Amino acid sequence: MIGAINDVLSWRWTFHILGIAGLCLVPLAALALWEPKEVKKKRKARRKGKASYSIKEVVVCLASMPSFWLLLAAGSIRNIPGYAIGAWLPTFYALEHDVRPSSYGVRVGLVIVFGGGLGSFLGGFLADRLSSRWKHGKAF
Repeated sequence: MIGAINDVLSWRWTFHILGIAGLCLVPLAALALWEPKEVKKKRKARRKGKASYSIKEVVVCLASMPSFWLLLAAGSIRNIPGYAIGAWLPTFYALEHDVRPSSYGVRVGLVIVFGGGLGSFLGGFLADRLSSRWKHGKAF
């Protein structure tokens, strides 16, 4: 659908329309996404001794965790090429294969929905199996 808006209007109008739609959803999200009282109570009980942590304490804690650095590296290695491809692939298909953005968007959307869903399910399944055998399995 977004590709169809882009075909009829332009990419600038597509951004404006999606931004306005997102702003219209803010009140709905504020009403629907609330935190249960039990969670608030548990958080207050956990933080009873200390109101908050300083930035320095958080940075020192994260810097001392090897799993944090592994996840940071893995996310960077995985996401940088993905964002580059995602940014330039529509232009490539439009210029080299004469594929309209509306047609491209539907195809890529289906790949992301089904491929991403399957990958998320299998990744969660494998993480659960690893964590049952190895205590640090969820980090990978």
